Amino acid sequence: MKRFSEDDVIELAKSIFGGASCVKVGIGDDCCVLDVHGNNLVASSDMLVDEVHFILGPFTFYQVGLKAVLANISDVVAMGGDPLFMLFSVGMPPDLSIEQVEELFRGVSDGAKRYGCTVVGGDTCRSEKLVVSITVFGECERPVLRSGAEFGDILFVTGIPGVSSVGLEALLEGYPEDLFAPFIERHVSPVLRAELARSLSAAGVVSSMIDISDGLAKDAERLAKASGVCLKILYSHLPPLGLKEAHHRYIKKDEDYYKLFGGEDYELLFTVPPKKRDFVLEEAERLGVPVCEIGFACKGDGVYLIRNQRIERLQHGGYEHF
Repeated sequence: MKRFSEDDVIELAKSIFGGASCVKVGIGDDCCVLDVHGNNLVASSDMLVDEVHFILGPFTFYQVGLKAVLANISDVVAMGGDPLFMLFSVGMPPDLSIEQVEELFRGVSDGAKRYGCTVVGGDTCRSEKLVVSITVFGECERPVLRSGAEFGDILFVTGIPGVSSVGLEALLEGYPEDLFAPFIERHVSPVLRAELARSLSAAGVVSSMIDISDGLAKDAERLAKASGVCLKILYSHLPPLGLKEAHHRYIKKDEDYYKLFGGEDYELLFTVPPKKRDFVLEEAERLGVPVCEIGFACKGDGVYLIRNQRIERLQHGGYEHF
């Protein structure tokens, strides 16, 4: 049997499923973009499965519901859109209690309300494992795609990539909760940079954008491939994780792994023409969003890391389903 990756499956889907005249952006970006009576409707769907995306025990039912919603809304945010409505479907093992189901539903509800989204329908069914599937619909005046980066653009990232993956490890391994609390909180309840994304999109200053779901290196590769550019990341410009000696007594990987390959941060990775650099920094400061200039786009392909005057291609790492 031929081995395949998640990206291979997406490319196969693109080759088989056709579009329509109303489809402005189809399969392969953070969201599809549909022309509905002259307005841009954006939509994205995600599925979370027990023992694949979460493990009940370390995760509460509330946290599963909350995280499922935020991960999906993040795709709309990464297009510069406003989430409006949500379909929520769930497959449930028959041994769940009604209290556990209520806890799951409250997590979904709180996550949706946090970003002004309304749950309007969905489906339920019996399942061997807990499965949560969410589809978010939103609108966007000027959608930002993965495919717009140009040579010379500056590469920015919000927040601190890698914090979430430290939090996930802490949860699964049972590290001291008080010591790892900020990392765990960022994993189970990520902060989406919706205001900044909307502002930069509306101003037309961002040339390409993606949310970091599968790790900085992997999602940078997707951005580079879609735009037909090479992205070079300056290691010295990556924000520190804030790990102290007490944390290093527990964590199993070196800091580079979390920064480059840790996933589920849902921070924004985006490119901007140099003349728009100051606008981005000023707007981020106005909104209180931490942002770092971590690299640039140039001719070529792939993603490279520049560290100590050495350059290496980043080819492996990041979350892979298959």
